[in-house]
Amino acid sequence: MRTSIGRWFGVLAIATSFVTVGATAASAGNMVERPFDVAIQSEFVTVPDEGCPSGYLQQITGSGLASHMGRLTLYGENCLGSGPGVVTWTAANGDEITHVYTSEMGEVGPDGSTWIEFRDDETYGTGRFEHVSLGEGPLAGTIWFYDEFGLEGMLVAEYHGTITYDASDRSN
Repeated sequence: MRTSIGRWFGVLAIATSFVTVGATAASAGNMVERPFDVAIQSEFVTVPDEGCPSGYLQQITGSGLASHMGRLTLYGENCLGSGPGVVTWTAANGDEITHVYTSEMGEVGPDGSTWIEFRDDETYGTGRFEHVSLGEGPLAGTIWFYDEFGLEGMLVAEYHGTITYDASDRSN
């Protein structure tokens, strides 16, 4: 029972820190919608944090490739077992897309892996992504846990959808 609970909270925390879709952009001038594909790989660890109700914080770091962003790095945090997570994707030029997300996952299999989907509750950005929104659909992938409690692991995920942003923000 302890292993299942630890893995569940671990996945919830990771899911909380990863991202994808659904928020609406603020009104802007020259909004354009384009196809948007993202592939990421990240690792997560759980550290003590007195600011979290559970006393633990999951930290997610990784990298990936996205249309309209190119190579990206990502960093996210969420309190283990509670609330939504926040993750920021940073393009090589420093422009960012930040996601506040929730997640859903399957049962953990004997190999320590499961499927997971992340959905955006809110999305915002900087630079050319200042007025960003993503289309519907989840960031979906697989999590592998490195330990029996689900406190450390790896996530590989993809998103195939659309991105909408203000084309006049491209020079920011």
